[in-house]
Amino acid sequence: MGALDSLYKVKAGQWGPYYEAIKDILGDTGTILCFGDVRRGGQPNAATFTTTRRTASGLEAVFTWSEAPSAFDTAFDLTLPANWQGLAPVLTLNGTDEQVDSPDATYWTSGNGTPDGATSWGFWARKDNNTGAQAMLVKYGTAGATSEWQVTFQSGALRLLCRDNSATVNMFRLEDTASSLEVWHFYLVVYDGSGGASAANGITIYVDGAVSASTATNDAAYVAMENQTEVVTLGEFSSAGGSFFGGRIIGGPWGPFYTQIALTAAQVKRLFEVVAEALGL
Repeated sequence: MGALDSLYKVKAGQWGPYYEAIKDILGDTGTILCFGDVRRGGQPNAATFTTTRRTASGLEAVFTWSEAPSAFDTAFDLTLPANWQGLAPVLTLNGTDEQVDSPDATYWTSGNGTPDGATSWGFWARKDNNTGAQAMLVKYGTAGATSEWQVTFQSGALRLLCRDNSATVNMFRLEDTASSLEVWHFYLVVYDGSGGASAANGITIYVDGAVSASTATNDAAYVAMENQTEVVTLGEFSSAGGSFFGGRIIGGPWGPFYTQIALTAAQVKRLFEVVAEALGL
């Protein structure tokens, strides 16, 4: 590992208990985008990284970078203290052309056309700006075609939007107020999978372990999401392009995650506490 030996080994050597605690909360359907973990994910100068989950079976997804993150505008260089927050590696996205994506797989689908499935999405981020739409975790295509779900910032406010393709309608829940800039926050969205005309009522948005005030927008024609073909993207709208996220994201054991359960308020609080401790926040 060359120059990574000193700083990286000191910090990564303490990750084991955090991985175990987080995987236990996310359960067997949980997947962590653990970029910055050289042993599990991949080197910062590699074209791809691999996710991690608790079970030996099931999807371990391969994500492909727009370019090796070591070549990003802010190089993902884990020999530099600036790319760490406490024990956690920090990835900086420029908001214009840096992202990572993974091929379509049934695992990422939260509905089958009749009911939706319970799902939770979470990540630690530090926003640079609150301008326009910025994609975080997205499985959504051009003009709604081949689309399922999107977790985005809209003028800095967090939103989960879900698409019923056969009915050609969306439902969503949006934070009432944008969170502060240049501050680390833990963002988490829980959808209970209820589906139907009041589906957005089943979405809860959390910031820093507590419920954030938000507003549901329903559509009477909405039934459920369907298994579509869009890729999964972190930091950009899938094949639609654009809407890049500008700011910093935590990786390693505390990286963005997706799990096919509706996390409870107690679990959300515990996740926040486990990560905040490691970040020194």
